[in-house]
Amino acid sequence: MRGSRRSRGSRNGFDHSPDVPSKDETVSVMCFIVTRWPRFPLCPSAYRKPSFRGFSQKDGISFPYVSNITDDVPDCGGRGSRPGNPAIRLRIKVGGMTFTWDAKQYLKFSDQRTRPSRDLCERLPADDGTIRKALDIGCGPGNSTALLRERYPHARIIGIDSSETMVESARVQHPDIEFAVQDATALEKLDDDFDIVFTNACLQWVPDHRTVIPEMLRRVRDGGIAACQFPETISQRTHTIMRELAVEPPFDQYIGSAGARPYCHLGGERFDVNAYYDLIAPLSEHAQVWETTYWHALAGYEGVVEWYRGTGMRPYLSQLPTDDLREQYERTFVNRLRAVYPEQRDGTVLLPMRRFFFVAQM
Repeated sequence: MRGSRRSRGSRNGFDHSPDVPSKDETVSVMCFIVTRWPRFPLCPSAYRKPSFRGFSQKDGISFPYVSNITDDVPDCGGRGSRPGNPAIRLRIKVGGMTFTWDAKQYLKFSDQRTRPSRDLCERLPADDGTIRKALDIGCGPGNSTALLRERYPHARIIGIDSSETMVESARVQHPDIEFAVQDATALEKLDDDFDIVFTNACLQWVPDHRTVIPEMLRRVRDGGIAACQFPETISQRTHTIMRELAVEPPFDQYIGSAGARPYCHLGGERFDVNAYYDLIAPLSEHAQVWETTYWHALAGYEGVVEWYRGTGMRPYLSQLPTDDLREQYERTFVNRLRAVYPEQRDGTVLLPMRRFFFVAQM
């Protein structure tokens, strides 16, 4: 192992449409991928049989550093909330901003949102019987954790998330997997002998990557693997439009610069892959970093809005007090989006989503 790595020890989800769309109505038609990453295998010591200890006490998006989580959230003025159409909703406070999270809205695109997690899993060692214990940080309702179970059917798989409601949902859907409520900023409370530590679409919500990522790596035994993916949204035009609208009338009086969604990454105004490599490489024996752009074919501009109602747009919409303001925000967003992402001949809009990956052998 290189360097001194460790000290041992322990529609926006407001239901704008009258009915919940079926899977066929909401799943994107196709997904194109443009990728670049180094093609070299992990060295054989990645498959070394581990020492094994007990666990001491995630597809979805998780919120690993949130507070004030509750499942008795008011409807926030949205339409369509009614008996027989329940949604998992949480009140989430990130810094000074509080918004609600709807897992059902997010999971309308579960196939596409799970694709990066599947791609990351493909970079993990094959199941040769030596992988005994794996951790999924920011497991949400357990979709990504289930991929680890598929890959390592005989291993002990543990998923953690800061949301008690998400963890409860994961336990119901995946009873063969262990889940615990645990904040990603307190990983030092976990064991440091995991064979695999995995996190998917989580760290963009977690501040101070220079502290959190090294702590994540310390949870991995010598010879084990840490694997991570999260979106590079800081400079994506869809997200800059959202931030621009937040400080323009009439939305500024409700959102403003203080209410703009926080994104956590290294590199200031630009995502810096080099900074991540320089952070990870000295703490590991072998590090790989790469980026992949996923092109999602969505059903027109409404499909793009529907996608972001469950993720990037939700913090903004949650701060607007009326349906009229939320719909005005969405219309203005679409008008600006037309200049960036044109419709295809068949009415499809191709939405690019750039994501950062790393795999580190410890």
